Order: sequence, then structure tokens, then C-alpha cells
Amino acid sequence: MADRRWAVRACLRRLAPDAAAQAALIEYGLAETERQAGPGAARAGLAAGPAAAAGATWAAEGGGADEGDDVQGEWLRLRIRLLQHRERLATLLALHDGCVLHVK
Repeated sequence: MADRRWAVRACLRRLAPDAAAQAALIEYGLAETERQAGPGAARAGLAAGPAAAAGATWAAEGGGADEGDDVQGEWLRLRIRLLQHRERLATLLALHDGCVLHVK
């Protein structure tokens, strides 16, 4: 697949028929963001805290970042959203003792 960002965005938009398939979509997206942004960049972007997030917002709005920084920033933002989805899925499964209705 040529457009990797499209594939990762699809992982965020898609609702799978069951929790295992949803988890697989999320994990695929996380693996792809790790490959694209780089393992060091992903950890640095997530561990830097609110100040880095504010800087990323400023850069995304055109505050002096070059195109390469914006692309890496987009991968990091996609990764953060995927991590949020994974945490929400884990919370849902924990609240329902792993019993979630299947989507048809």
C-alpha cells in the first residue's frame, strides 16, 4: 500500500466486528507509526509532555517548522490517537469483563 498515512487513518476510523479485530487494527496502526516516525522519535514525542505538545501545535500551524518536521509531527499525532483508542478499548473490556457484543 503506497499511502501509509491513509492506512493508519483508516485504522482510526474503522469499527471492527469484535474486540480482537479492533485491537489488531490498532496494533497495526501503532506498528506503522513506529516505522514511519522512528522508534526514538515516537518515544521522545510521547515522553516530552505538555510543552512538547504545545510546540507541536505551534509547528503544525506553520510556526517555523519545515515540511519534514510537520510530517513527523503528524505521525506522532496519529500514534497518540492510536494509543488513546487502545486504552479506551482496554477500559471497555475491563468494565465488561471481556464480554462485549459483536457489531453486525
